[in-house]
Amino acid sequence: MSSWKLDRTGMSIVALGVALWFAPAALAQPMEACDPIDPAYCGFPFPNDYYTRPDPDSPTGLRVALPSEAMPRSFVGAPVIPDKWNVLDGFSVGPMLLTVAPDVDLERSGAPLQIDIARSLDPDSPILLIDADTGERQLMWAERDVGGIVSQEQPLILRVGKNLPNGRRFVVAMRHLVDAAGQPVEADPVFAAYRDRTSLSTPAREARRAHMEDLFAVLADAGIARKDLVLAWDFTVQSAESVAGKLLHMRDDAFGILGDASPAFRVTSVEEPLDSQIFRRVNGTFDVPLYMTDGGAPRSLLRLGPDGMPVNEGDVFTANFRCIIPFAATTDGAAPAVPARPSLYGHGLLGSERETSAGNVRDMAAEHNFVFCGTRWTGMEEDDFDTALAIIADFSNFPMFPERLHQGMLNGLFLGRLMIHPDGFSSDAAFQVGGEALIDRSELFYDGNSQGAIAGGALAAIAQDFTRAVLGVPGMNYSTLLRRSIDFDSFNTFFEAAYQNGFDRVFLLSMAEMLWEQAELNGHANHLTRDTYRDTPPKKILFQMAFGDHQTANVSVEVAARSLGARIHQPALSPNKVVPERQPYFGIPPIHPSGNGVARGWELRATRPGGQGRGHGPSPAAAHSRFDGSALVVWDSGNPAPPAANTPPRLTESDPEWDDLFECPKNFGGDPHECPRRQPAARLQKSEFLRTNGAVVDVCGGGPCLAP
Repeated sequence: MSSWKLDRTGMSIVALGVALWFAPAALAQPMEACDPIDPAYCGFPFPNDYYTRPDPDSPTGLRVALPSEAMPRSFVGAPVIPDKWNVLDGFSVGPMLLTVAPDVDLERSGAPLQIDIARSLDPDSPILLIDADTGERQLMWAERDVGGIVSQEQPLILRVGKNLPNGRRFVVAMRHLVDAAGQPVEADPVFAAYRDRTSLSTPAREARRAHMEDLFAVLADAGIARKDLVLAWDFTVQSAESVAGKLLHMRDDAFGILGDASPAFRVTSVEEPLDSQIFRRVNGTFDVPLYMTDGGAPRSLLRLGPDGMPVNEGDVFTANFRCIIPFAATTDGAAPAVPARPSLYGHGLLGSERETSAGNVRDMAAEHNFVFCGTRWTGMEEDDFDTALAIIADFSNFPMFPERLHQGMLNGLFLGRLMIHPDGFSSDAAFQVGGEALIDRSELFYDGNSQGAIAGGALAAIAQDFTRAVLGVPGMNYSTLLRRSIDFDSFNTFFEAAYQNGFDRVFLLSMAEMLWEQAELNGHANHLTRDTYRDTPPKKILFQMAFGDHQTANVSVEVAARSLGARIHQPALSPNKVVPERQPYFGIPPIHPSGNGVARGWELRATRPGGQGRGHGPSPAAAHSRFDGSALVVWDSGNPAPPAANTPPRLTESDPEWDDLFECPKNFGGDPHECPRRQPAARLQKSEFLRTNGAVVDVCGGGPCLAP
């Protein structure tokens, strides 16, 4: 369990550097709004400790201080208001690192690319990310933004291959870079003056020299010579308290208000039967303590007290729910009951609780005897579509997404409590047959797809009522996901109109992640399976990834798996699958390694039809084939590998790869995003995982997993 106060060991360098940086001479000559070491665009390089100030009361000793003068302006000239960012004590745990570097040719320079992220750990890598305390090199890759309308506005992006630990300082180093002609790229004059110990033009720039000298010393200790540097800068990752503090405060305060009682709920409709699979579909509402302004309506924000924490004033948010109860929970539609496993279901992008009765969810419920209940991701549900448009028009509105998502997370926790509390759903006739409860309350689970996996990872990190979660077709880190998703296409058209400079748009995406990660998997991946938050049990996570997914980027799932320590089912892909990576799934160990790196030990001797009844014990399948940990399983529907760039996969019937697709992705425009959840074997794998003493089992016969 992690303590909330950051260990200050190793922070002396930061404190010294910051103190010198903000010496009296600098105060006499205020720091420039734009960092002069990267003069081609104001705000770069980013993230950057240049845009912080000392704060001895924060866990990191810093506070973000983005100046209004450096903020992008919309097409009507309105600058982004940075106030909501300037309360953070550092930058993203999965940062989108940005610099212009217009002349750098990454391939000719031998830079680490997405297809060879292991290159970033090599002694001679030209681009490195260094832990300032330990000197350890971090897994990362470099890419040129391809989303800019014009090539002159396509900055260099650096992304981490594994999320960074909270509260730590990191240094970016760039050296031995060449242009397209193979000629060395020179440093800009201000950085060169720091590097070469030559004089600078202003007292403020000179006052920063002590900080830069400390940075060069960190790099020298890591074996990186200052004379070779073209650019270097540092940034500090925000603390766990900065990321999760508000969510955990709301959780603890709301459940303190609730005490031992069940949340209040009302059943508003019961449909019986829904179809041949579902015995009942139950709709209703339930009450959750409210922590939002404006009654929690779309575009509302957190209601904060003097300490900066969310406040409940005795009022409630009324949330919707939908539950489905399969015939498998009954005896031919009557008593005696065969109580079903309860699981929360997380809906997809800008959806609603109605997705809980989607076809694949009904199949899962019927085949494996689950009661699924869902509510809305308040903050990113169908009523928030207009909020998305308002954000695109004026990015000052962006905090409306992550702040309202805090209420959505709390709603999910309260719905889970209703599913297992003796005075919750089981006490109502809508969830009974012949007076017997249809829900086995002994253990709660979570299953979500797409956005339900992205947000579901954050929910799992703070959940106290469940310890196992399946995240289907997942992803994380919206600063990575958006440009790699076809879902962003229509929004991006408006985004380009509102912010017409390509540098502005990537800068805003990098800023967005600093707040967004408070309520998505990215911010919490380091605390799901280990180093868990206070009073929170560790989780076991099963990722089911659709290879070549058009909506949630495969590369982001790999980062998630490394960050929480998951293992991968091998062989992940067939031997004849063409992939660009030099070492596919580098840094993700196989579940059962053998001498040749291929999985062994998988064996599935039996399946168990229907439900497991009371006790949630292991099925015959799990008894012979168990990996009791977190895992990534790749499901292949015949799609080609996604582009190794920040652009989505796209397929049409005229593409030669179309004929290689299985039937499922052809039904969805070539996109395999829907296919794992529609595969009976994948649902069986989920069922074996989502049980007491469950496990990841091989349902693919010792080979790659296919979703036809």
